[in-house]
Amino acid sequence: MDPQILTHDCIIHIFSFLTEEDLIRASSVSKDWHDVAETQWLWRRMCLQRWGFCSQAVLGSPVVNHSWKTYFLRRSHLETKMKEGRTGDYTCRSLRGHTGKIVGLVYLQENSPLNPDLWNTPATVCSASTDGTVRAWNTQNGQLMWCSAKQSPLSSIISDEQRDFVITADSTGLIKVLQGQTGKEVASNSAASTHCTLLQYNKDNEWFLSVGKSQGSLCTLSGTALTERSSIMVCDSFKVNILLVSPDRKWIIAGSNENVDLSPKVIYTDSLTCPCEDEDPLCQFVPVAGCQAAVFVPTQSARLAMVHCKERSNNKALTVFDVIIKKSKYTSQIQVQQVESFSLPMGISSNILLEAKDSNSIVMAVDHHLWMYSMKGSLLASFTEHTMPITSMCVDSFRVVTASQDLSLHVLAWKHDSDRGLVLESRYYLLGGSHTMSRGFSIVACDFSSIVGSVQGKDGKDILKAYTFTS
Repeated sequence: MDPQILTHDCIIHIFSFLTEEDLIRASSVSKDWHDVAETQWLWRRMCLQRWGFCSQAVLGSPVVNHSWKTYFLRRSHLETKMKEGRTGDYTCRSLRGHTGKIVGLVYLQENSPLNPDLWNTPATVCSASTDGTVRAWNTQNGQLMWCSAKQSPLSSIISDEQRDFVITADSTGLIKVLQGQTGKEVASNSAASTHCTLLQYNKDNEWFLSVGKSQGSLCTLSGTALTERSSIMVCDSFKVNILLVSPDRKWIIAGSNENVDLSPKVIYTDSLTCPCEDEDPLCQFVPVAGCQAAVFVPTQSARLAMVHCKERSNNKALTVFDVIIKKSKYTSQIQVQQVESFSLPMGISSNILLEAKDSNSIVMAVDHHLWMYSMKGSLLASFTEHTMPITSMCVDSFRVVTASQDLSLHVLAWKHDSDRGLVLESRYYLLGGSHTMSRGFSIVACDFSSIVGSVQGKDGKDILKAYTFTS
């Protein structure tokens, strides 16, 4: 058919059925077809069909403009590289400088699939060590950006929700807030605890930090000035090492996995952030004991998945709860309602890593196994490809990355299957070096275009391995 016979709108309609490869080929037929193939609507439609949601940020800023076509092609190209993981698809840099064990690492500036302006901007990762320092790194070139003043051995590190600040705790319970861009100390507060579990969240436009202590209490601080708001007992004499906030910010789960007879507590967040002097905190025990791991489902307002000990046995079960509040004229009552529960394989250890992908996908790592379950207990996928225990796991909307003592990172990608729905596919491994010098990976974190893992050194000096994919 002569392309001149078709109207502009007709060609657009026909081109809407083409794949990106065919659309690019069609653009070379004639000048008119080229102009139609560059239509923003066609490429925006293709983006939404492939990824479901794309931000208007893809169009860039007044200074830098990206078309929907540029966004589609760059993101597709980058994801192909990340799925294949072939030599040349990424660069690997060793980030050295710590003289002790790395106890945690967090991303500050991240690369996001929703903002291609950031794809050429290196991500910033901060690591905390028992050498008493926090170090900020440029993942792309391996440059040390800043190092904090030395203090007592650090035990934990997190970033705030906006990734503007880094929050640390050391072995004496000293909590510090550091400015993410410079490392400058903003505030400090002494928790007087040998162990601190940190949780930062924003609620009603206010900044809060909840701190689980070794004595079993939970202290909540407000603002980056770390002003104390409340303190309650969660599990007397056992350290609080399970601490989560629900996606709707209404609930805190706090507990300990040190005693099989203990049950975690669900606490109404307002009781911590806006306590009333003449009222007890509004809280409720979860109706299971021996919690080993827990996670809130990110796509639900307050749905909790928990691995716990089965009654009067050493076997484990995974139970899913919904947390709601029932209010009457004079009282409010928390209800923790069981949604699903199923038994896990017998004999699994207590070292369990648990993450949720969506409303029907739970990912669990135990020893050298990686399992994917539905919320109803169906085993959707099973991987036993590490030769030594999995030590850390990172789950996002694109992939799952596991770190192991076998000195490898295993990368798996999410895929939508027409028959089975969402599935995981094993893709490749990233190696961390030689066991002659190292004991294996201990921590892993990732953003859209990079993966960073901590490698334990046999000399006591851990290093970071940064794998950066470029578009």
